Amino acid sequence: MGPKELRDRALALKGEVQELRRALHRRPELSWQERETTSFAADYLKALGIRDVKVGCPGHPDVGLTAEIEGRSKRPLLVLRADMDALPVEEQSDKPYRSERAGVMHACGHDAHVAMLLGAAKALWELRADLPGSVRLLFQPAEEVGDGAKRMVEGGAMDGADACFAIHVWQLLPSGQIGLRDGPIFAAADEFRITVKGKGGHAAAPHLAVDPVVASCHIGLALQSITAKEINPVEPKVLTLASISAGNVFNVVPQTAHLRGTVRSLSEATSLFAEERIRNIAESVARAFRCEAEVEYLRHLPPTCNHPEIAGPLRELLAEMELEVRPDAELSLGAEDFSILQKKAPGAMALLGTRNDLKGLDKPHHHPSFDVDDEVLWMGVASHLAFAFGIGERLKAQPSL
Repeated sequence: MGPKELRDRALALKGEVQELRRALHRRPELSWQERETTSFAADYLKALGIRDVKVGCPGHPDVGLTAEIEGRSKRPLLVLRADMDALPVEEQSDKPYRSERAGVMHACGHDAHVAMLLGAAKALWELRADLPGSVRLLFQPAEEVGDGAKRMVEGGAMDGADACFAIHVWQLLPSGQIGLRDGPIFAAADEFRITVKGKGGHAAAPHLAVDPVVASCHIGLALQSITAKEINPVEPKVLTLASISAGNVFNVVPQTAHLRGTVRSLSEATSLFAEERIRNIAESVARAFRCEAEVEYLRHLPPTCNHPEIAGPLRELLAEMELEVRPDAELSLGAEDFSILQKKAPGAMALLGTRNDLKGLDKPHHHPSFDVDDEVLWMGVASHLAFAFGIGERLKAQPSL
């Protein structure tokens, strides 16, 4: 099955994929609540004739699903993934397909991800006699809270997988462009929590207290020197202090203060260095103000990195489909739990541009008026097909990357 034939198959699904996406957009569900979305996908796949559909993951028996499409052989086994969850955002839109659930909307495009994978499933099922290996469709819950991929992996969703692929709609790219770079595309996500302990007292007699608020302010300022002065300036990284909390009345010096923030980086070395320096700075500055500091450092997600021997050939296939591919797409210091799947099998994630300024579709991800140009979602279907057929043929000829 050649690239242009696969393109035509995907293009023929354009209208159906749009309708699927809009139906899903009306009924958004928060992380670990995606029961209706799971059922929607399962019913669609079963209606196609796919029988090997498994619903649930550890701790959540009715959320998340996998489905198998066997081609000419069982191997290679390729995993195509779509995340399903929405966000706790009140949608501001007059579109007929706007969210029907108060305070919940698909503000990150996961409705589009599910629709594209369902469209790809239809084409793959119809073309299964020509499929070089097998495909596992993975509809994943709870990406927004960073826990869904881990649970799906625990449930066996990546068992036996030879490679994996996902697509994210992307408002930083013009509609119809496909970003597919080698190496890092999303950052690691670390979290730090600092508790500063002082001595409470009356706000009018601060000399009899030990103020953790003042110490916390100095700690917060000192932390900024880590990324500004202590790490190579050309290396992408972020340290953001996102929360400082202490006390609840105006006339009491509190006993404790709490700081919370995130570190984003592309390497384990930077992550380890940031943790060491956060501990050193917090403890030393707290001591200087007669306080104590306790630091908790959590590594939530590793970086998402595109395997060059998958991304490179896939770019060539997409170009043969006459799609516009951007190998220089800018990486993001956001995080994606697709990286958890990549720990089990090499993979790549493509970014499908969905920003269309002429249509007013220019709001960023997580904005209450976020919307995508769903006229180009068929290109995501084409990308899934290119991976399933093109990378499948490559892995059949050369099983190890």
